[in-house]
Amino acid sequence: MNDIESNKAVALTFLRMVSEHRHEEAFDLLSDDLQWWVPDSLPGGGFINKQAIYDKLKKIAHSWSQPLTFEIEYVTAEGDRVAVLMRSRAPKPDGTSYRQVYHQLMIIREGRIVKGYPFLDTLEFAQEVYGATVAYPDQTVNS
Repeated sequence: MNDIESNKAVALTFLRMVSEHRHEEAFDLLSDDLQWWVPDSLPGGGFINKQAIYDKLKKIAHSWSQPLTFEIEYVTAEGDRVAVLMRSRAPKPDGTSYRQVYHQLMIIREGRIVKGYPFLDTLEFAQEVYGATVAYPDQTVNS
């Protein structure tokens, strides 16, 4: 298996393990000096370390009545970069579902993820995880 195929395998294995709530095993695929980017519009935005992303993931996992599942749509890899476009779904205790579309960029070196850049609907995520509410401005257009 070449480096690109190995990197794709690491990225997809990580996502599968997270989806299966096998967090400890998933986090074995993260470098000890991991830098994981949290979008700046979310609380604690910026780069965080391996322990911080683990803590956030464990907290988020308790928001749903069943594990979050990923449906992988596209995977593209070049050099040490793997990009994954995926959809997620998780049933919530109130009977509704959390749904999200992600574009996840991972940098992989020596078989471990060293950087992660998740791109997602931060409003949907903030409402789900932090209970944030948004007041939309009046969108009336004067003609």
